[in-house]
Amino acid sequence: MAGTSSKYDKVVVQHKFNPWDFDRTGIVPMWTLSSHVAGLSHQARRATFFMSPLPSHPSTTVIFRSQTWELYPSFYKSFGAESILTVTMKMVHVGRTSYSVETEISDTSTTEVLVKNVAQYVNFDMESRRPKTLPDWLRERYAHLTSRPRPTTVSAFERPAFITPFVHSVRVPASHIDWNSHVGQQYYYSYCFDCATLGARNGIYSTVRGDIFKHNVREISVLYQREALEGDLLSVESWEDERKPGTLKFQVKKGSDGIVQMAVAFHTPSESKL
Repeated sequence: MAGTSSKYDKVVVQHKFNPWDFDRTGIVPMWTLSSHVAGLSHQARRATFFMSPLPSHPSTTVIFRSQTWELYPSFYKSFGAESILTVTMKMVHVGRTSYSVETEISDTSTTEVLVKNVAQYVNFDMESRRPKTLPDWLRERYAHLTSRPRPTTVSAFERPAFITPFVHSVRVPASHIDWNSHVGQQYYYSYCFDCATLGARNGIYSTVRGDIFKHNVREISVLYQREALEGDLLSVESWEDERKPGTLKFQVKKGSDGIVQMAVAFHTPSESKL
């Protein structure tokens, strides 16, 4: 009978950001935060989550399918370059070709939670560039997680036909290509925030205006749809969600193909006063 836990389920490490990781407002921007969390998750996968019981096995490559982020008030008020952080990463679901990891970052001295991230990873075949089934030994190790409900995944959205998006173009440089030979996931945050910076500065959005870096992020959801490669010309479309004040939506496209969708919810002025 499958157990309810495993010594391979959870990894806890201490972590610290560098002074140069903080932007001009004293906050770690999303592209830097996502890069650090992805790096820690990669180490946890190699050292614990995917540590094979077999003497030899083919290397396993995984890519992101989706991510969600929650940034708590403590992220903006109680977090600095001197902070020692506790990062807890837990395997929370294992499917046929994908698995999900929940990451929680807290201040070690106060135990306050700063950030929560849930990432869905897909096992990836580098030759076919398609998902492939997870190894049998891994699904057996995490048999107790295969029957758990899958964490809420990020769904695709459509831009209303009556909305004309603000568009920013990006030519993918060689420096943005990662070890999987496509654009590293952290750069999509910078593409979207660069677009939002121009849009806010030009008064495109009703509730997100002026300096985008003075608007604190509350939640982010990301859906990775296709790969983008070196030299690709990407268009980043952005618009405001009329049903959710302070929420911007982004569609990164290569021609007519969707590459990444992102929704960013900023704290509104009324929330900031609470």
